[in-house]
Parts: sequence; C-alpha cells; structure tokens
Amino acid sequence: MKISRHSQPMNTRLHFAKQHLRCAPTSRCAYGKRSSIPMKKRSVQMHQKNKDANFYDLNVSELKVILREVRLYQMFNDDYSKKYDSVVNTIRERISVLNEIEMNKYINDYAYYLNELKMSLENEKKNFEKERFYSKFSTWESSNPVVDMFTCDDKLVEVQVQLHESIERCRDFENRERIFKEKTFGKRLASRIDF
Repeated sequence: MKISRHSQPMNTRLHFAKQHLRCAPTSRCAYGKRSSIPMKKRSVQMHQKNKDANFYDLNVSELKVILREVRLYQMFNDDYSKKYDSVVNTIRERISVLNEIEMNKYINDYAYYLNELKMSLENEKKNFEKERFYSKFSTWESSNPVVDMFTCDDKLVEVQVQLHESIERCRDFENRERIFKEKTFGKRLASRIDF
C-alpha cells in the first residue's frame, strides 16, 4: 500500500514550521523594530532612562499620545510623581513649538495661494474682455457667465479650490479661443493672431 506525500503528518521540527506558543506579545515601535515590552511601559521606561528623549522625530499626535500615557502613569503610579514633571513640560513645549510651526506654514500657504488666485482672477478679467469682443463673431462659443465662488470654513482649502476653479476657467477659455481662431482665420493664421 502506497502512502502519498500529502497524507503524511507535518514535521514540526522543520525550521519553517516552528511553533510560537510561548512567545511574548510584541508591538512595533516607531522605528519599525519589534519589542516585547507593552507600549505604555515602553514609553514610560524611555522617559525614565532619558528625560531628554528624542521628541524631535515625533509629530503632534504622537506627542499627545505619549503625554497622555506619561500623565496616566504619573497619576496612578506609587512612585514619586514629581520626577515626571520635566518630561511633561518638555513634551508640552515641543507640542507648542510644532503648533506654532504649523500655524506659520498655514499662514504662508494661505498668502501664497491667495496671491496666485488674485493673478488668475486678473487673467480671467482680461479673458472676459476678449470674450465680449469675440461674441460679435458667429464662430465664437460663449460659456456660462455665472460663477459661484466656493466657500468653506477652512480658508486655506477655500482659496485652493477657488484657484483651481479659476485656472480651469482660464484653460477652458484658451481652448475655446484656439478653436475660434482656427474656425475664423484658419489653422495657419490662428497661432499668429492675438487680440
């Protein structure tokens, strides 16, 4: 009687069939390495070993998580809780600095997009004047003159969307202008004529 290879029991001594019954629960730290120390204990141990921990690699949300964990450990630990005050203050200062940097970036981005929007709206104004002239020709295809400006609570998003819509209107006008010139003056002269 022949026994097929597939009906044989699996050999658990093979290197790729190791049993992991007694492994400690692991979690992945910020740097991608595995650690068997739970997250809360690991962050507190890090602060205990080094009060000037490397907070500069973390973002605001990560710092808030660590701050919450340190405060909880400070409240419910039997040890002397004042020793965590310097760590708490360091994290709070770093969060404040990051918030200020983020606010400055927001203001700079808003100013940049607002300036771009003003230039694009000036271009639209010139296109509107051209469109009034082109409308005298039967070959001109007019567009919808009604423009609803996008509004939003977030002013940066608002100005970005308005800029995008303005640029799209300018592109639409350029496309219609090219078609109009080709229909009216022919393809050879279309690129040379400018009003």
